[in-house]
Order: sequence, then structure tokens, then C-alpha cells
Amino acid sequence: MANKKKLKQRKKRQLKKAFKQAVKAVKVVKVKEGFSPDYLPPYKELAVGTKAIHKERDKGFQKELDKVYGGTVKPLTSYVNERATLVFHCSGCGINFFGRPSYMVGENANQRHRCHRPYGTTHGKSTSSSVSAVSTRSKKKKASLDIAELDRMVWEDYSYQQIAKELQVNPKIIKDYFIREGLIMK
Repeated sequence: MANKKKLKQRKKRQLKKAFKQAVKAVKVVKVKEGFSPDYLPPYKELAVGTKAIHKERDKGFQKELDKVYGGTVKPLTSYVNERATLVFHCSGCGINFFGRPSYMVGENANQRHRCHRPYGTTHGKSTSSSVSAVSTRSKKKKASLDIAELDRMVWEDYSYQQIAKELQVNPKIIKDYFIREGLIMK
């Protein structure tokens, strides 16, 4: 108990000390009130030749896309690197979609764009051939309660625990049934 109190006090002291240091580090600058409505923040021009560098990268990447897609897929944003997410337009199916350059021209065919095909199932599996994929995951069976069997066990004076074990259901369900029917008291 005493350790918790000391720990709490130490944390409080450390917090006060950190707050004082933060206040000292922050410089308060008075802002000139009443900026004119046409005020714009300073704009920095791009370095000379930057657009030309981007165009060269885009041309190189477009050549790679043309090898894979035959000229149907075009990037709508500039190529930055293979991990950046870009927006593409496919003239074959007419959609705009997001993709990474490494996926679009990479070795794995499941990651590439396929016209008029979905990108996968809700479970993350890639669809192989059909447009509508049927999930192959097994679904849990709904527990069905055999009423005739329940009535037989009630008439033969089984306890609710025994009935629950036999029918493989939660004992609370059977106990609630017994209470509602007046077979046992709470």
C-alpha cells in the first residue's frame, strides 16, 4: 500500500517537472491580429527541373505497365517509388482504382489488375476465375432443440443439468425454462 502511494507521488513530481520544462521550451510568439482577407501563406517554388525528373520516372513506369497491360492501364498520379499507392485508370473496364506499382507490375499475378474481375473475397482470398466467388468456409450449425426429447426428459424427472448435458445446450437456457414453467423456484 505504501509503495503505491510513493509511486503515485513520484509520478506526480515527474509530471510537474516535465510540464515546467515544456513551458520553458515553448516560445510564445504574438500573432499580428487582423490578417487581410486576401492573405496567402508563402509559397515555395519547386526546384528547377523537378517536373522533368517526374516525367522521366512516369515514362519509365508507363513502359513497364504497357508490357503487362498492353496500354490499357494508365497512372493518374506521378510515380514516386514502388511502395507508394497510386491511382490508376483502366480503359478496358473504365474504372479508377488504387494500387501499388510493385503489385501492378510484380511477379504475383493475383495482385495485378484484372478487368471486370473482383479483387478477392471478403475473407481475403483471391478469386481464380469467376466473377462471383462462393465462400467455402464452413458455417456453424445452429443448435436445434428437440422439443419432444425435452418433454420426455422433463416427465422422467431429469434435472436441468442432466437435460442440458444430454441435449448439449447451455444449462442456463434449460434452467430459465424450468423457472418459467414453475418446475423449480429461483
